[in-house]
Amino acid sequence: MRPLIGFLLKTYPKLSETFILNEILELEKQGLDLHIFSLRRPPQRRTHPGVEQVKAPVTYLPTLLPEHDPVQEKDLLDAHLALFHKDNAAYFQALRFYLERTETRRLHEFLQGGYLAWKLQQLGITHLHAHFANVPTATAEIAQAFSSISYSITAHAKDIYLNDNAALDRRMAKAEFVLTCTDYNRQYLEQISTSRTPIHLAYHGLDVERFSSKPKPQQSVVPMILSVGRFCEKKGFPYLLKACYLVKQVGIPFRCTIVGYGPLEDSIRQQINELELDDLFTLVG
Repeated sequence: MRPLIGFLLKTYPKLSETFILNEILELEKQGLDLHIFSLRRPPQRRTHPGVEQVKAPVTYLPTLLPEHDPVQEKDLLDAHLALFHKDNAAYFQALRFYLERTETRRLHEFLQGGYLAWKLQQLGITHLHAHFANVPTATAEIAQAFSSISYSITAHAKDIYLNDNAALDRRMAKAEFVLTCTDYNRQYLEQISTSRTPIHLAYHGLDVERFSSKPKPQQSVVPMILSVGRFCEKKGFPYLLKACYLVKQVGIPFRCTIVGYGPLEDSIRQQINELELDDLFTLVG
């Protein structure tokens, strides 16, 4: 019998997190059995078509956010009572760990961590993989304090650079391994880490069979550059515009379409105008 692996996310499914969806689909294609846990229910009704291909069941942890719900509160407390009656020494040990953490204490996080530990025990799951090194991994760490379950982490961006380094180091030290999507991230995490937890570079993958570079009959051979992302500083659209300006300068024909929105839209439009790229760029919203 193949082991069942828990997959912990903050919100599932999330339209902007296609990289996680692609990973889930590929892991299942490779033969892994997954059970997805989500700390929040998605506010969006729209989902990526690939979500329908996911075989893994989804458990939404009871939550008291954004509004208090007495039914979900009871579910959380019942799980904690079950943990306490099963092993009160382990329960007090987990509570002590939570109270002694240097981070801001969030009772909701503790309640969800206990519920997660109880649910993992019920399902016979012995390993948990958490995407993002902030809230999901903090919850996984609490679940481990209750149940000694092993966990691993995929760290991405703001969960690395906007996190408390001491807390990040502690969470990595308790993990079986850490994955991250750029070599810059990997080197940064290795500088922070004081443990021997292996930190691996794992690029986000794409199923290239979904795409074709062959032009359709009567289709223009002018290459199309497509970019998708929020119009915020960390997405780096000014660099895309500068690169396209250099391509134009050497006389290579192209067109560029940007799908996105955000606070820097006016700035991006202004830069397109200043670089005289208006006839080559389309912003579709």
